[in-house]
Amino acid sequence: MVDDMPGMTNTRSIARWAVATPDAIAVTENGENHTYEALAWNVARAVEMLRASGLRAGMIVGIECDIQYLHLVLILASEVIGAVHMSIAPSDLAAAPEVMARCDLLCVEMAQGSAVDHGNVLLLPVGMVGDLARTPVGGSTVTMLETVQPPDAVVRIGSTSGTTGRRKFMFNTRRSLWHVMRGVQHILKDDQTRFPFVSGYRFSQRSTYTDTMLALSYGLTVYFRTGEDILPAMEKLPGCHTFLVLRDVPQLVANASRLSRRVDSCSIRVIGGALSPSLRTSIRTYITTEVRGSYSSNETSFIALFDGGDVGVLLPDTEIRIVDETGQTRHDGEPGIIMVRTPRVSGGYLWDDDAHAQSFVDGWFRTNDIGLYLAPGKLVLMGRVDDMLNIGGIKVAPYPLEEQIKSIEGVSDAVLLSLQNQLGIGELHVFIERGDPTHDERIGQALVASLRRHVSTFAAHYATRLPRTQTGKVQRNLLHDRLSQIS
Repeated sequence: MVDDMPGMTNTRSIARWAVATPDAIAVTENGENHTYEALAWNVARAVEMLRASGLRAGMIVGIECDIQYLHLVLILASEVIGAVHMSIAPSDLAAAPEVMARCDLLCVEMAQGSAVDHGNVLLLPVGMVGDLARTPVGGSTVTMLETVQPPDAVVRIGSTSGTTGRRKFMFNTRRSLWHVMRGVQHILKDDQTRFPFVSGYRFSQRSTYTDTMLALSYGLTVYFRTGEDILPAMEKLPGCHTFLVLRDVPQLVANASRLSRRVDSCSIRVIGGALSPSLRTSIRTYITTEVRGSYSSNETSFIALFDGGDVGVLLPDTEIRIVDETGQTRHDGEPGIIMVRTPRVSGGYLWDDDAHAQSFVDGWFRTNDIGLYLAPGKLVLMGRVDDMLNIGGIKVAPYPLEEQIKSIEGVSDAVLLSLQNQLGIGELHVFIERGDPTHDERIGQALVASLRRHVSTFAAHYATRLPRTQTGKVQRNLLHDRLSQIS
C-alpha cells in the first residue's frame, strides 16, 4: 500500500494483490478488464522485453502509446529495472527532437514510431497487450516485482506546461512521488471508498500517474477513459475520484444532464487554474458536492486547497515564505513572492542549470507567484510576478479582479493584461471566455461595474475558448502577442 517505504516499487503492491485477489479488476479500458494477476504477468514480460532492448538502471525511457494500459505496464516495468520513465505526448515525437535525444530508449506505437529519428526505438505492434498476456512467467513473477530501489533515485521526468512559452523539464524521485500520493490521500480525506480512479488524461499528466498508483496500491480499479466522457464511469461506481484540468470543466458541466442521479460518492479536484464560483456551483448542484480547487505547480505538486472563496488552506506538510525580490522575508499580511517547501517538491530542472539555480534554493522553490500570508495555514493568491498589471503607473494584482469577474454569470474564465499604448501608458485589457456570445452586452455592463473603482477605461475581448497549455493554464504570453500585433 502507499504506506510502504518510498524505496518500494509500485509493483510490490501489484504482486501482493496478484496473490491475494488475482481475479480482482486492476484496470478497465475500452471495454476490456485486466485483472491483477494479468497485470503482474504483463509487467514481468515487459521487464524481459525492455531488458532485451538494452534498458538498464539509470537510463531514460520515453513512452508514447494510445493504449493507457500498455503505457502503464511499460512504466511499471521500467521501475522494476530502475530506469527513468518520461511519458511523451504524440506532438513531441515530431516537435521536440531535443527531448527525444535525451532518451536511451523510445517505446512508441508502430505507426508513429516509423517516423521517429532515434537510434533505439522499440516499436509497439497492434495487439501488444495480448502478446504479453499469452506468455505468463509463472512463479517468478511475484519475486521479480517485489524490487526495492533507492528512495532518492530519479524515477520520472515531467515538464512544465509552458505558460511563458519556455518549457522546462524536472525530475521526481521515488520519495517525492510517494509524498504526492500521500497528498492525494489527504485531499480525499483518507476515505478509501474514493480511491478508485477514473482517468481522463494521458500519463504525461503527473496526476494520472500518482492517482493510478494510489488506486493500485490498495487493490482497487483504475478506469481509463482518455478523451471520453468520464461521467458514465463515475455514475456506475459506488465511489471514486477523478481530476480535471480547468479547460475541461465547462464540458463536464454541459454533460451533467446525462446523469440519471448525482454522484456525491465521487470526488473531483480541478487543476490548472482557479475554479470560478459559477462552475463550482454548477458541479455541486448537478454532479457532486465533493469538488475542490487546488493551488499547485509542476515543481511542487499540491500547495493549498480552495473549497470556495479566495483563501487557500495549506496542506499540513507544506511551508511557505513570502519574500521580496531580494529574498528578504515580508511581514504577515504583506504581499510578496511565494516560496514553498514540501516533501513533494521535485528534485529540480534538468538540462537548464541557470533556471534550476534561480528557482530551487536551499530546499525552497521560488514560485514567482504573488501572495500574502493571512494567518497560520492560510494563503491568498494575487498573481504571477510577470503578470502584475501596470495601469497608468499603478501596480494592480490581477487574480483578485479576475476572480471577481469570473463570478459574473456566463463567464467561465477571465484574464487581465496590461499593454503600453503609443504614449507609453499602460492600458487594461480584459479577455473573457464565455460560451454564449449573446451575453456579451450584459457581461460588458457587469465588467464596468466591477472595474470602475480601478480604471476608467478598458478594452474587452471575448472568446469561446482562451489558448491553454496541456494542463489547462491560460497562455498569457500568447494573449500578449495578440495584443501586440493589433496595437
